This record gives sequence, C-alpha cells and structure tokens, in this order.
Amino acid sequence: LNSKVFKQLGIGYEWGLIVGAVIIFEIFVEVYKFMKRRYLKPLEIVEGEGLKRQYSLNEYP
Repeated sequence: LNSKVFKQLGIGYEWGLIVGAVIIFEIFVEVYKFMKRRYLKPLEIVEGEGLKRQYSLNEYP
C-alpha cells in the first residue's frame, strides 16, 4: 500500500545531500561567529548614547 498507492520509498541519497548541506551551513555559522568575536570590537556602553560598536579592523587585534 505504501509504495503502490502513496508512491513512497525508503530514504534515498537525497537525504545525504541535505545532511551534507546542514553540516556545511553549521561550519560556516561557527566560522562567522569566530571571526566576529575575533575581529569586531565588543559593544561599549556610553552614558546617554546607549550601546555603540566600533567597526574597525585596524584598532582591534
């Protein structure tokens, strides 16, 4: 009934592509977060101005 009426089969190679894409996406996300922590200056709290971030790669190692 499952394969004749609903035309459903078992898990194929397509799921391997999806799992691979998710793994690659997670790697890129973690690299992005690492680079953001490494090269962007942390938020500064300035009285009266709220949160402020300096986007300069020259001032922060």
